[in-house]
Amino acid sequence: MSIRRRGDSPGHCIEYAIGQCQAAEQAFDEVWCVLDVDQFDINEAERRAGKHGVALAVSNPCFELWLLLHMVDVGRPFTDCKEVGRALAKVCPGYDKSNLAFGHFRSGVEKAIDRAKRLEERCGDRCEPVNPSSGMWRLMARLVGEG
Repeated sequence: MSIRRRGDSPGHCIEYAIGQCQAAEQAFDEVWCVLDVDQFDINEAERRAGKHGVALAVSNPCFELWLLLHMVDVGRPFTDCKEVGRALAKVCPGYDKSNLAFGHFRSGVEKAIDRAKRLEERCGDRCEPVNPSSGMWRLMARLVGEG
Protein backbone atom coordinates (compact mmCIF):
# COMPACT_ATOMS: atom_id res chain seq x y z
CA MET A 1 0.00 0.00 0.00
CA SER A 2 1.30 3.44 -0.84
CA ILE A 3 0.14 6.53 0.98
CA ARG A 4 1.08 9.90 -0.39
CA ARG A 5 0.73 12.91 1.89
CA ARG A 6 1.96 16.15 0.36
CA GLY A 7 2.69 19.26 2.34
CA ASP A 8 2.86 17.61 5.72
CA SER A 9 5.73 17.93 8.14
CA PRO A 10 7.88 14.83 8.74
CA GLY A 11 6.28 14.44 12.16
CA HIS A 12 2.79 14.39 10.68
CA CYS A 13 3.81 11.82 8.10
CA ILE A 14 5.29 9.56 10.79
CA GLU A 15 2.17 9.85 12.93
CA TYR A 16 -0.02 9.07 9.92
CA ALA A 17 2.04 5.95 9.12
CA ILE A 18 1.89 4.78 12.75
CA GLY A 19 -1.89 5.30 12.77
CA GLN A 20 -2.33 3.35 9.54
CA CYS A 21 -0.29 0.46 10.94
CA GLN A 22 -2.30 0.39 14.14
CA ALA A 23 -5.60 0.49 12.23
CA ALA A 24 -4.63 -2.22 9.72
CA GLU A 25 -6.23 -5.61 10.06
CA GLN A 26 -3.02 -7.26 8.91
CA ALA A 27 0.58 -6.52 9.76
CA PHE A 28 2.82 -4.91 7.18
CA ASP A 29 6.19 -6.45 6.36
CA GLU A 30 7.72 -2.99 6.32
CA VAL A 31 6.50 0.58 6.63
CA TRP A 32 8.47 3.42 5.05
CA CYS A 33 8.07 7.18 5.02
CA VAL A 34 9.78 9.17 2.27
CA LEU A 35 10.74 12.56 3.66
CA ASP A 36 12.46 15.76 2.59
CA VAL A 37 14.52 17.70 5.07
CA ASP A 38 13.52 21.01 3.47
CA GLN A 39 13.31 23.46 6.36
CA PHE A 40 12.32 20.83 8.94
CA ASP A 41 14.26 19.51 11.93
CA ILE A 42 13.63 15.80 11.54
CA ASN A 43 15.34 14.56 14.70
CA GLU A 44 12.08 14.04 16.61
CA ALA A 45 10.46 12.37 13.60
CA GLU A 46 13.44 9.99 13.35
CA ARG A 47 13.19 9.12 17.04
CA ARG A 48 9.44 8.49 16.82
CA ALA A 49 9.76 6.44 13.63
CA GLY A 50 12.46 4.26 15.19
CA LYS A 51 10.35 3.66 18.28
CA HIS A 52 7.48 2.38 16.12
CA GLY A 53 9.43 0.47 13.48
CA VAL A 54 8.82 2.93 10.66
CA ALA A 55 11.77 3.07 8.27
CA LEU A 56 12.74 6.43 6.78
CA ALA A 57 14.07 7.42 3.39
CA VAL A 58 15.20 10.98 4.02
CA SER A 59 16.55 13.23 1.27
CA ASN A 60 18.41 16.45 2.04
CA PRO A 61 17.50 18.95 0.89
CA CYS A 62 14.63 17.28 -1.01
CA PHE A 63 13.39 14.27 -2.97
CA GLU A 64 14.48 15.83 -6.25
CA LEU A 65 18.07 15.11 -5.19
CA TRP A 66 17.25 11.40 -5.43
CA LEU A 67 16.03 11.97 -8.98
CA LEU A 68 19.13 13.98 -9.84
CA LEU A 69 21.31 11.09 -8.65
CA HIS A 70 19.78 8.96 -11.42
CA MET A 71 21.47 11.25 -13.93
CA VAL A 72 24.69 12.61 -12.43
CA ASP A 73 27.10 12.47 -9.51
CA VAL A 74 26.46 15.17 -6.94
CA GLY A 75 29.19 16.38 -4.65
CA ARG A 76 28.26 19.82 -3.42
CA PRO A 77 25.52 21.06 -1.09
CA PHE A 78 22.46 22.85 -2.44
CA THR A 79 21.06 26.03 -0.96
CA ASP A 80 17.44 24.86 -1.33
CA CYS A 81 15.07 22.62 -3.27
CA LYS A 82 14.66 25.14 -6.07
CA GLU A 83 18.36 24.87 -6.82
CA VAL A 84 18.10 21.07 -6.96
CA GLY A 85 15.11 21.41 -9.29
CA ARG A 86 17.05 23.67 -11.63
CA ALA A 87 19.97 21.20 -11.71
CA LEU A 88 17.55 18.36 -12.42
CA ALA A 89 15.86 20.28 -15.24
CA LYS A 90 19.26 20.79 -16.91
CA VAL A 91 20.00 17.05 -17.10
CA CYS A 92 16.43 15.86 -17.59
CA PRO A 93 14.71 17.96 -20.27
CA GLY A 94 10.98 17.88 -19.81
CA TYR A 95 11.16 17.25 -16.06
CA ASP A 96 7.96 18.41 -14.40
CA LYS A 97 7.64 18.08 -10.63
CA SER A 98 3.86 17.90 -10.85
CA ASN A 99 3.89 15.22 -13.56
CA LEU A 100 6.76 12.86 -12.80
CA ALA A 101 7.56 10.42 -15.60
CA PHE A 102 9.21 7.29 -14.21
CA GLY A 103 10.52 6.47 -17.67
CA HIS A 104 13.00 9.36 -17.38
CA PHE A 105 14.60 7.70 -14.35
CA ARG A 106 14.10 3.92 -14.76
CA SER A 107 17.46 3.20 -16.36
CA GLY A 108 19.37 5.11 -13.68
CA VAL A 109 18.08 3.37 -10.55
CA GLU A 110 21.22 1.30 -9.93
CA LYS A 111 23.46 4.33 -10.51
CA ALA A 112 21.33 6.41 -8.13
CA ILE A 113 21.62 3.71 -5.46
CA ASP A 114 25.41 3.66 -5.84
CA ARG A 115 25.71 7.44 -5.88
CA ALA A 116 23.51 7.85 -2.80
CA LYS A 117 25.53 5.20 -0.95
CA ARG A 118 28.74 7.08 -1.77
CA LEU A 119 27.26 10.35 -0.49
CA GLU A 120 26.32 8.62 2.74
CA GLU A 121 29.78 7.09 3.14
CA ARG A 122 31.22 10.60 2.85
CA CYS A 123 29.06 11.70 5.76
CA GLY A 124 30.57 9.17 8.16
CA ASP A 125 28.81 8.57 11.47
CA ARG A 126 26.88 11.85 11.57
CA CYS A 127 23.28 11.23 12.56
CA GLU A 128 21.61 14.04 10.66
CA PRO A 129 21.11 13.76 6.91
CA VAL A 130 23.89 15.88 5.46
CA ASN A 131 23.32 18.08 2.41
CA PRO A 132 23.44 16.47 -0.11
CA SER A 133 22.21 13.01 0.86
CA SER A 134 19.36 10.64 0.12
CA GLY A 135 18.31 7.58 2.07
CA MET A 136 16.05 6.60 -0.83
CA TRP A 137 18.71 4.10 -1.84
CA ARG A 138 17.78 1.89 1.13
CA LEU A 139 14.13 1.70 0.12
CA MET A 140 14.95 1.16 -3.54
CA ALA A 141 17.51 -1.52 -2.70
CA ARG A 142 14.77 -3.34 -0.76
CA LEU A 143 12.38 -3.03 -3.68
CA VAL A 144 14.84 -4.29 -6.28
CA GLY A 145 16.10 -7.06 -4.01
CA GLU A 146 19.54 -5.71 -3.12
CA GLY A 147 18.83 -4.87 0.50
